[in-house]
Amino acid sequence: MRIISCLLFSISLTFFTGRTLAQTPSNSWAVVPVTADGMLNEWKTPLRYFDDRTHLAYEISNDLTNLYVAVSTMDEATQVSIMRTGISLGVNIKGKKKINTAVTYPLIDGKVLFAQRRHSGDGRPSSQMPEDVYDQLRPHMGNAGVKGIIGVEDGTIDVTQHRTGIIAALSFGNDTLNVEFVIPLSKLGLTPDYTKEVAYSITVNEDVPGGMGNNNRGPRMGGVGLGVGMGGGSMGGVGGGFGVNLGSFGGRRGMDGGGRNKDNTVRVKQLLAKQEKM
Repeated sequence: MRIISCLLFSISLTFFTGRTLAQTPSNSWAVVPVTADGMLNEWKTPLRYFDDRTHLAYEISNDLTNLYVAVSTMDEATQVSIMRTGISLGVNIKGKKKINTAVTYPLIDGKVLFAQRRHSGDGRPSSQMPEDVYDQLRPHMGNAGVKGIIGVEDGTIDVTQHRTGIIAALSFGNDTLNVEFVIPLSKLGLTPDYTKEVAYSITVNEDVPGGMGNNNRGPRMGGVGLGVGMGGGSMGGVGGGFGVNLGSFGGRRGMDGGGRNKDNTVRVKQLLAKQEKM
């Protein structure tokens, strides 16, 4: 009887400690600094995680200087949405619900989007071929939208000039679309020895048919709503995204951060990776 009691106690203790000692996943450590070119040369592929709802493979890594994010998808509708209305990376360094820092890339002028859609059949995102969209929009993928970046004014930045330290790039080939982000840790208020959970959201912004509306000047950075809702899933998490009202040319970037469509957002909380001591 004593043996059975001890065995049951041991099983209970193992179950209890197994639950209470569960750890938050960590970023992967970037052994080699990532060059944001959309080629994923510095990453192990396939990427570490895959989200069924968004059709996104993704991985978040860091070194002593930068945060790196890679996203990849083979889903054609998702590819078209990303190329037209961007993918938004949201960050909250306190691991809380509200996303207060975000980068959206690419950020393409509304007039360009309107013209591209007008010349692509019936204008529905689902009817456009990713190869054609990429060829038409690739020359216009030099800008990103930013919110809450330290030392950078909210609005639009040129990611090809490398003046802010924030770099983003997109590539398309072999039926796969890749996006890479590089953001200095200091621009997020982080240091390499930061030990708290960081909340991330990766949102594929909605691409819907739209006319020119009343906005004759193209898209503009409007009221930005940032926020995430706590969610479940295998990666733990947080949810939400970058909210930007960019006018009504050729579509809507309704990235309101509240996660109206939860199926387009990946929600995770992770710790910064630490360099292994030699």
